[in-house]
Parts: sequence; structure tokens; C-alpha cells
Amino acid sequence: MGFGSLGLESIESIGKSLNLDIKGNVNTFRQNLQTAYVTRLIAMINGEKTDRFIVPAQSMAILQFEAIAEKITQPQRGSRISGT
Repeated sequence: MGFGSLGLESIESIGKSLNLDIKGNVNTFRQNLQTAYVTRLIAMINGEKTDRFIVPAQSMAILQFEAIAEKITQPQRGSRISGT
């Protein structure tokens, strides 16, 4: 199944699992999966073939990308990154 065929529920589910990983140790498999996910979100928003995605899917990609960007730019309480 290609990324373009994922439903909006699948995109939301993946985004929620990314939120859980911000606070803990993440193995390399999950790191690679998350990198691929974010790369594909960017491609949906600003790639060469954005016209192959319907507008609601692109809107969801923007929403998910912005949520991820917000989470990674704000240190989490109790995380090793924030030092609290």
C-alpha cells in the first residue's frame, strides 16, 4: 500500500504514535519509520506531485506536520532534551 492510499484515520493514528515517542527511547526502526512519515508528509504538502493528493488529504498532512513541528520545538517536561 502506498502512502497516497492511506486514509485520514491512518494518518492521525501514525501522528499519535509519534507523540508517544517524544518522551521515550526510540529504536532505529521507529526512527526510520518516523523519518519516512515526515518526508512523505512534506512531499504531500510541497512535493513535485502534490496534484495526485486530494485537498482534504493535503490539509491533514499540513495539520499533522504542524503538530509534529510544534511538539519537537517545545521541550517536553521531564525529558532528557529539556533538562527538567
